Amino acid sequence: MNESALNKISKKIEAHPGIESLVSKLSFSELQTLLLYVYEKKVQSIKPSEVLFQYRNDSYVFPSVIPQKDQSALDVLLFECLPKGTQTIELSPAAPLGSCSVLAGFSQSRVLSTIRKNEVAADPTNFLALEAALRRKNTKDIMRLATSQRVLRSERVQEKGTFSHFKLFSLCIAGKDSGSRSFERLAVDELIHFYNSVIERLKGIGYRFGDAHITLSYRSADIAPFFADVIESATNNCKNVTVQAEVNEDGNWAYYKDIRLKLFISDGTQEWFIADGGDVRWMEILCNNKKERFFTSGMGTERILSVFRR
Repeated sequence: MNESALNKISKKIEAHPGIESLVSKLSFSELQTLLLYVYEKKVQSIKPSEVLFQYRNDSYVFPSVIPQKDQSALDVLLFECLPKGTQTIELSPAAPLGSCSVLAGFSQSRVLSTIRKNEVAADPTNFLALEAALRRKNTKDIMRLATSQRVLRSERVQEKGTFSHFKLFSLCIAGKDSGSRSFERLAVDELIHFYNSVIERLKGIGYRFGDAHITLSYRSADIAPFFADVIESATNNCKNVTVQAEVNEDGNWAYYKDIRLKLFISDGTQEWFIADGGDVRWMEILCNNKKERFFTSGMGTERILSVFRR
């Protein structure tokens, strides 16, 4: 450890005592140096039995209850159902610090921050937006990116089908506004057909699905007419899901802009929230171009496996 750097940091803290000095007076690199030193010293007192105890009792690190071979088989099936031309990506388990809070406006406390100006991946859609922003510089074509990623969130929950770390399958679509909400219509149409295909394939291998439906929400009523043909096409061609549209001006839109798509599947007695998606402003911000568009989606595959598999 760099002694001169630590001495410099110590003098800063002595001159400005209190927690706020760590925030306002230390740079990210200085804070990282300090925390690395502290952790290096603290870990020396940890016993092997304590590591084992944490492994057994900490939901952040305890293994998934889903066998890996089942998860892998589901991933393969999902990749096979993707729209033509989709590019698949194996993402890192670490994301740039602020990937969720800066883009989506979530509290940083919802993700697991590290001491190296990174955070443990909490949502693949933010990651795919960053990747799409880099790739959009070299193409004007519609871009489809997909991944299956294990993510971890700081909200500790113990409900059935819900875990601290879990797999999300994400399909995100990037493009440019060409008028009449044509990009959004294409994205919604492809996602509906993707979900329909997934459910059909899973039913064919014994998954126990009840009714499945997609709710398409609009922030304002004037958006609805643009999607009438999309819903009609889904009604005529998608036999495994039904689609219902609603205007929801006062709902919880989180980071979505004007359109939100949710997939619900029943197990016969209870309805489960399986997938979520919608249009976001992330690409406009990252590319500094108001014409850029991005449509996200994330499917909880761990929930599908824990609730619906044979």
